[in-house]
Amino acid sequence: LLERDVAVHILEAIRIMHAAAEAVAEVHRAGLVHGDLEPAHLLIDEGPSRLAIRLLGFACAVPNGANVEPVFQRYSASSAAPERLRDTGFVTPATDVYALGALLFNLLAGRELFIGPSRAAITAQHRDACPPSVMEVAPSVWIAPPIQTLIDRCLAKRARTRPANATVFLRELERAVQAMRSSYGSHERSRDGERLP
Repeated sequence: LLERDVAVHILEAIRIMHAAAEAVAEVHRAGLVHGDLEPAHLLIDEGPSRLAIRLLGFACAVPNGANVEPVFQRYSASSAAPERLRDTGFVTPATDVYALGALLFNLLAGRELFIGPSRAAITAQHRDACPPSVMEVAPSVWIAPPIQTLIDRCLAKRARTRPANATVFLRELERAVQAMRSSYGSHERSRDGERLP
């Protein structure tokens, strides 16, 4: 399983997110919303040629567009999209995209997007608070601006202003990597010599 609250190098984070988005895109193409993407629900399969991720935690999965009242929802507080926390829990693939943004933040910053003394305090921040940038909470972490911009788009409070689904997220991630490669060539290799995906 993917470790929670352990920062990884930006290139490793990109590899993980690419594999995660591919797995979530399959769910979206099936007409479903996973509804509970968090590190404990991502099983890493490091194959001989590529990294793959299997998704767990489908207890919260619902059809695209389902309207689930918050009192009946089960989800992890670490990645709860704002629309799940309002009077009506209308969920779409953009709900999972919010969780992908929170996951990318977690990988880079080494901590959850919002922290607090209770589940209620954390979910209230997901609903109402402006998300911090990675460098706000982890100043020593280098992050290319195109990657931070993608995180910001994914964490928009309004679902319709996020990438619409995991396939769109994947395209935007690939564009961010290209922009990163063009502008930050000196950072193109990770510490172990691995190239950008």
